[in-house]
Amino acid sequence: MPELPEVETIARDLQQKIIGLTITGVDVYDTRVLFGLSKEKFIRRLRGRTITRVYRRGKAVVLDFANETYLVVQVKMTGHLIYGRHLRQTRNLKDTKVVFHLSNNVYLNYNDQRLFGWLIYTDKLDTVGYFKN
Repeated sequence: MPELPEVETIARDLQQKIIGLTITGVDVYDTRVLFGLSKEKFIRRLRGRTITRVYRRGKAVVLDFANETYLVVQVKMTGHLIYGRHLRQTRNLKDTKVVFHLSNNVYLNYNDQRLFGWLIYTDKLDTVGYFKN
């Protein structure tokens, strides 16, 4: 599992790159990383959302959206969030689980070699079991 400073670095790096961008599409290649929603609902609810903030909470990366919803990404031991302008440069066919198509033809991929991580889309962070005390 990445240590807290590594997750903070991921969040800060993404904060500089994706704030203000809109998710124009989502490709889900492995539903085992999704929790709480079906593939179809996950895609439908994320499409059109504008990213307003990226930060670390615990060892998770949280994306806030303009409609007061959140995407929680727990990368665990082998997960990565990869940002890039060219899909073929950011997508590892075997390990890519989810691709977020962002405005301005930018991509954010969630790759996870061993499927330890997960993604949750929610309207209340306190309902995510990971954050409960």
